Amino acid sequence: MDPLLKLLHDNAALSPARLGALLDTTEAEVAARIKAYEADQVILGYRAILNEEKLGVDAVRAVIEVKITPEREGASTGLPGASPSMTRCARVT
Repeated sequence: MDPLLKLLHDNAALSPARLGALLDTTEAEVAARIKAYEADQVILGYRAILNEEKLGVDAVRAVIEVKITPEREGASTGLPGASPSMTRCARVT
């Protein structure tokens, strides 16, 4: 993965100036690359991660992972488009 995208994924609030310093490039180059990634829909948006405890939100979250393994060679998974070793995850809120 492009180091710029990794940095943005970890902290989208970093400024182009700070990103440029971290990547040893100019602020203008970082801004141009971000704009290109947005235009190409590589970057689809930005979001804030909120501390729900501080907000007083009382919710239970669970991540459920299901791994489908065929019983024998070539067995069907029963799911359209699923490969025999496909892992599916769903977030329940």
